[in-house]
Amino acid sequence: MKLTDINQIHTIVVDGYVYLNNEKKPGFGHYVYTDFSGKIPVIGVAKSAFHDNEAFVKKIYRGNSSKPLYITSIGMEVAVAAEHIQSMHREYRFPHLLKLLDKQTKEARL
Repeated sequence: MKLTDINQIHTIVVDGYVYLNNEKKPGFGHYVYTDFSGKIPVIGVAKSAFHDNEAFVKKIYRGNSSKPLYITSIGMEVAVAAEHIQSMHREYRFPHLLKLLDKQTKEARL
């Protein structure tokens, strides 16, 4: 798959929020969605709460963690987005694929 072939991309998952508040102030996920002309749904996965955006957030709990993940989305219903993240590989709080991505991006900055 070439990166320029966006027809092969079904969903983009980002580490962060789609909306930063209840007035839909754009977050990282919203900017990604806009960059792809609104053709690819984006799921935002955040590890910490952000005040005043609960209208667009679905909390999920993975594994044995008592700390939730905060799911936001654009281009798909947030409940569907939450189901996708809930079903991702491994039973840790943060899905394995996102953990690997986080590690890679941190290493790339060094």
